[in-house]
Amino acid sequence: MGAGLTEKQRRFCDEYLVDLNATRAYMAAYPATRKESTAAQAASRMLRNVKVLKFLRERQQAQQERVQIRQDDVLRSIKEIAEDGGVKPRDRLRALELLGKHLGLFDPRKDELDRKEQEARIAKLQHDTQIVEPSSQGLMIEFVGTDGAEE
Repeated sequence: MGAGLTEKQRRFCDEYLVDLNATRAYMAAYPATRKESTAAQAASRMLRNVKVLKFLRERQQAQQERVQIRQDDVLRSIKEIAEDGGVKPRDRLRALELLGKHLGLFDPRKDELDRKEQEARIAKLQHDTQIVEPSSQGLMIEFVGTDGAEE
């Protein structure tokens, strides 16, 4: 395990596994690095190193086996907290936030894609429909073909 890694790379991995803070781990493994921005960039590169990633995966898997906990166990516990009416509201909210993050509900890129998709659907609906006549029961809408002729 860890074949091909330098001592500093191994130290970075050990530090990273403490709290998953790559910048802090890099500064601990490479103490000559003074600027946090430099450490953040170097840590990002370190986490793209194939040997480092392989070593981290091996260590994380060994840790999971030692403590006998899986991602499903953690998510199940967080879900129980979120659903427990006896838990403080802020703790329930935090549990819901963690579940939402896990599900990707708060990804701003996803929101932008959803908004674009909604706009495209509205434009298509406007193109494919025609309001014929308002009535006491609402609007009467006819769907028209793509060439503008009624279907």
